[in-house]
Amino acid sequence: MPRATIALLFNSHNQVLLWMKKRGFWAGKRNGFGGKPHGEETPAQTAARELEEESGVLVTSENLTHLGLLHFSFEDKSERDQDVYVFKGEYNGDFQETEEMLTQWRDLDKIPYDQMREDDKFRMHHVIQNEKFEMTFRFDKDGKLIEK
Repeated sequence: MPRATIALLFNSHNQVLLWMKKRGFWAGKRNGFGGKPHGEETPAQTAARELEEESGVLVTSENLTHLGLLHFSFEDKSERDQDVYVFKGEYNGDFQETEEMLTQWRDLDKIPYDQMREDDKFRMHHVIQNEKFEMTFRFDKDGKLIEK
């Protein structure tokens, strides 16, 4: 199954750095940063590269902790099926808005779950608590969660 990553950065002010996708699949939704590997990249290398590309944030793969694995399947588009490696890191610096992403720090007690994908509410508390996890999610053709 194809691989992808999601990296969530937290700062010393009890905030998480989330983007809002401006276009394409999941447009208007908030999430962590991530994408698919280039060549023989490890999941951690992919997560670090995607963070830089999507936000201008420079972290090394060694500064990211692998916490989880998500298995996504889509009932009408099996080409979107993927295993997603979830990473957590700490960061207190600046970031950039890009053509694709609007990025903001969000207080942990005010995470906008209503603006996120449905699967996020099931895994975010594990990431915040530094807990290992593995979950499977199935989505319909509109990206709605139909099975957890």
